[in-house]
Amino acid sequence: MPRILWTAFVVGLLFVACQGEGDSLYDFDGDGSLDELDCRPSDPEIYPGAVDTWGNGTDEDCDGVDGNAVDQDGDGYAAHVDCDDRNSAVHPQADDVAGDGVDSDCDKVDGVATDLDGDGFHTGFDCDDSNPDIHPGADDPVGDDTDQNCDQVEGLAIDADGDGRHSGIDCDDDDPTVHPGAWDQPLDGIDSDCDGLDGAVVDADQDGFSELTDCNDDDASIYPGAPEVDADGIDSDCDGLGAADCTELVSLDFEGGDGSPHLQFVSGPDATWSEAWGLQSHSSERALYYGSIPAGNFDFGVNSGDAWTILTVPDSDQGTHALTFWVYLDVDDGMATDQLGVSVVDGDGDLATWNKLSYDFTNPATWQQQGLWLGDAGVDYDPESDGHQLKLFLSFDSVDDSENQGEGVFLDDILLSVCAS
Repeated sequence: MPRILWTAFVVGLLFVACQGEGDSLYDFDGDGSLDELDCRPSDPEIYPGAVDTWGNGTDEDCDGVDGNAVDQDGDGYAAHVDCDDRNSAVHPQADDVAGDGVDSDCDKVDGVATDLDGDGFHTGFDCDDSNPDIHPGADDPVGDDTDQNCDQVEGLAIDADGDGRHSGIDCDDDDPTVHPGAWDQPLDGIDSDCDGLDGAVVDADQDGFSELTDCNDDDASIYPGAPEVDADGIDSDCDGLGAADCTELVSLDFEGGDGSPHLQFVSGPDATWSEAWGLQSHSSERALYYGSIPAGNFDFGVNSGDAWTILTVPDSDQGTHALTFWVYLDVDDGMATDQLGVSVVDGDGDLATWNKLSYDFTNPATWQQQGLWLGDAGVDYDPESDGHQLKLFLSFDSVDDSENQGEGVFLDDILLSVCAS
C-alpha cells in the first residue's frame, strides 16, 4: 500500500476509535441530558430536571423519588426519606420517645429500634427480635408451627388464588373473590374483605349499631334499644312500633308465677329450648334459651328445635297489635348457617315473622330489641272479640352441619301490645 494511503487509513481508524470513546458523552435520546447523567438515556421523557408527576410510579427527574424530592417541612430530609414531611420533628435521626404513639425517627417503631438478637433486622421489621433465626428472609420450613420469615404464614407465603394477596393476609386463598379490599355483600354468609365482618358496613352516627339495623344511622339517639317516648312520632328504638302509643296486653318474662303462658318444646338431639336460670337474661335472672346448659354452647352439629305458646288477647280493638322482644344471639351469623325465627300465627295463618338477619352482627352477643306488626304479611287480622287466641312460634335451625361454640339463643321480655296508630 502506498505510504500516503496507509497514513490516511491509520488516521481514519484513530478518528473512529476516538469517536467511539466519546459516545458516553452523547445524548442518545435527545432530551438535553448527557447519557452518563441520564437515568434512562433511551427515554426522552425522563432526565434530570424533567417534571416528575407524583404517584405514577415513575421517577421522571432521576432524583430517586416518584415525585419531587423536596423538603417541605425544612428539617433537612426530603420526602423520599422523611416519613412525615409535614412535621419538622419527624425525620431520620430525630429523637424518638417511646410510648407517644409517633415514629419520630422513621424506623417503623415508636421508640428507638434495636436489633436485640443481632440478626441484622431491628424491631421494626423483625417479628421475633429475641430469636436470631427469625427475621425477614429467613428459611421458613413448613410444619414447625413457626413463622421464621415474618410473612405472617407458617411456611412460604403464596398467592394460591391469584388475587394479589398472599396467604398470610388472605382469609381464603382458594377464592379470588375473597381478599382484603374486596367488596363484601352484607349478610351473605361470606366475609369477602377479610375484616371479620359479613358485610362492608358502617356506623355513621357512632351509636354502636351499624346501618344494617339502625333505622336512622344519622342520629345517635336512635338505635335498637334506645329509650322510647310514646306518641312522639319518632321510632327511637327501631322496633317499628315506637312512633305509636302502645299498651301492654300480654307479657312473657320467663320468671314464672300466675298467668305465665305455658311453653311447649321440641328439642334437637344435643340441645333444647328451656327456661334457663343463671345464663343470659335481659331484665332479671331468667330467660328462654336454646342450647345445651351442661355443654355451655348452643349445639353440636345439626340441631333444630321449636317452642310455642298460646297468647290469649284481651279486648283490644283500639289499635293495631304488635309484638316486641329482646334477643341475644351468640351463633353463626351467615345466611346459610344457624337460623332463628319468631312468628305470630292465628287461624288465618302467619301474621308476622322475624328472622335472624334482622339482628346486628356487627355488634354481636348483645341484647337487642326487635319488633313486628301483626298483619304485615297482608293477612286480614282483626280479632272480633275478647279472648282471641294467637300462637307464638319460635324455631331454631342449625343447617351447617358443624360444631358451634357460641353460647346460644336467648329471648326475654316478650310483649304483645296494642298500639294506637
